[in-house]
Amino acid sequence: MLFDKILGNSDIINDNWKKEINKWLVFIENKGELERFVPRLTKMNNSKRDEALTEISSAYLLENELNFIVTG
Repeated sequence: MLFDKILGNSDIINDNWKKEINKWLVFIENKGELERFVPRLTKMNNSKRDEALTEISSAYLLENELNFIVTG
């Protein structure tokens, strides 16, 4: 699980939250953008980590919404 590899030492303990974040991480990995985010997710404070997660989740949600509109 990417979450464990990247954020395994974080203070995020809720399993459902971990699974959701893992989906976002897989999404950016598939886009070839994971390495760009790793420093903000691992080497900075929780505020910067949360900013990066917000950015990733926004992209994930927008793309999924767009796919729903196009295919729906």
